[in-house]
Amino acid sequence: MVKKGSKVTVSYDVTVEAGSLILEWKDIKMNHYFHKEFYDSQSGSFSFEAERRYYTLKFTGKNTKGGCIVELKESAS
Repeated sequence: MVKKGSKVTVSYDVTVEAGSLILEWKDIKMNHYFHKEFYDSQSGSFSFEAERRYYTLKFTGKNTKGGCIVELKESAS
């Protein structure tokens, strides 16, 4: 849950040792803000202005060995 109208930055650090990992960030109306399939280890971030309070973070592993750390930061826009 985030504050409506805030700027949200989502940082991720994905480790993939085998297979792949799909990372999705979407709102309750299924609008995708981020969707990426990782085949190797990567770090990065994305930002958006929150139009709603509720969002979903979904991880899908495909024969995956590894892990993922996600950090969420909010700031007033």
